[in-house]
Amino acid sequence: AALVTLAALVAFAAGSAWFAWQQHQEAARANALAAFSQQILASVDPAEARGMDTTLLQKILDAALNRVDSELAGQPRSQVAMLNAVGYAALQIGEIEQARAAFQHGVEIGVASLPADDVLTLDAQANLSAALIHLQKFSEGDALLRDVIEARTRVFGSEHAETLNAISSLAFSFDRQGRWPEARELLEKLLEIRMRRLGREHDDTLMTLNNLANALDSMGETERALGMFRQVLDVQARTIGEDHPKTLATMNNLAGASSTLGRTAEAAALYERALGIKRRVLGQNHPSLITTLVNLGVFYIEAKNFEKADAMLTEADASAKDAGAAAIVQRLGALNALARLRRMQGRKEEAIPFATSCLEIATEVFGEAHPSVVTIAANLASAELEVGRCEDALGHARRARSIAERLEPPPAAGIASADWIIGRIHAARGEAGEARAIFQQLLQIPEVLRTIRASMPADVEGALKAIEDGQASDSPCADR
Repeated sequence: AALVTLAALVAFAAGSAWFAWQQHQEAARANALAAFSQQILASVDPAEARGMDTTLLQKILDAALNRVDSELAGQPRSQVAMLNAVGYAALQIGEIEQARAAFQHGVEIGVASLPADDVLTLDAQANLSAALIHLQKFSEGDALLRDVIEARTRVFGSEHAETLNAISSLAFSFDRQGRWPEARELLEKLLEIRMRRLGREHDDTLMTLNNLANALDSMGETERALGMFRQVLDVQARTIGEDHPKTLATMNNLAGASSTLGRTAEAAALYERALGIKRRVLGQNHPSLITTLVNLGVFYIEAKNFEKADAMLTEADASAKDAGAAAIVQRLGALNALARLRRMQGRKEEAIPFATSCLEIATEVFGEAHPSVVTIAANLASAELEVGRCEDALGHARRARSIAERLEPPPAAGIASADWIIGRIHAARGEAGEARAIFQQLLQIPEVLRTIRASMPADVEGALKAIEDGQASDSPCADR
């Protein structure tokens, strides 16, 4: 029913507006209708839209996009306003390329026809940067965002809501790139301003606190992140209710942090609670539901409940595949976890296709130079080594190391993980000298090894001792 209402409203807005623009060419009338249509299109809620059948809305947006130039010729403000509205609606339903085209056209019209630093042009530029970031074109998106921040600071001031929104978008981009210290710096400044100006319970303040907690969790400061997630969840549950998608997303984040800290009972209760609500209020292919399925599957892997893990992850992979681009990140999580599950079940050959697909999709989504690609390539190499595919494993481990070295800053844990696999490959080949040198070098950085897993220093010491004792590798190469 919600989708029918939305489609009807958009159809009414677009149809009425185009009819009126054909009959009345006065700029004031066109601007008013553009504003009305923009409000209707902007009502598409990103927390609710994805996962629904949005085919009709996509057709309406395509039609609107194709008619902007002819129907609104000579009215640049109306053109840019409508293009912003069309692009925004497309972005919220996961049609990123359609959104990019709309925003790009809006920027071109605004720059050519409106005054410098016009608000509509700045909006189009900020929106275009969001689309570029979603498309993993980070350098273009970041450069555009910096220009928007500078212009909005000049026009509105450094603490205006529009300026702060652009800063928040840049922090989001840094987070997507794995540049967590930079994201943290921006978010801490943003949080101070929003708390002071908006209060602790404003939606923008809560979003900033949640994003900061995510950055801290990614940097290993999970205990601090846990407290922030609790604070956000308490306010959201009281003000917008447990069933709201934003509350459910926070519940999922809190469960993940609890699991990381070993609080398994709390994590399981939160995951199951969130999953039950999402099954009731969201569509089967909604990204938020799939996220919880993946996280619960990983949780059950850790708990050695492989049957439940398999059910959760298999459902997550199928739903994410059906959802397409809107749930591509969730599918990566499902594939990566399924590969890990098969290895832990002893079904190691079955892990390879999952790990291979995961790497292919991650490279396409994130680009080659991304921390996630480093981790996924190393995971594939480890899986290949376990079944004796040493040549393939060596290629993927070296690829992971090469990517890690090119990142700024290079992740020490990513490089160490790749070296650990490379050393084990040398040991499996009987190349004791090469393996020994790598293991001895790794033992010089025990703190880095512990960030990978607590037992890593002992694992490396054990592998080195096995070489010294002349023991055969537990993963002999089958391809030699």
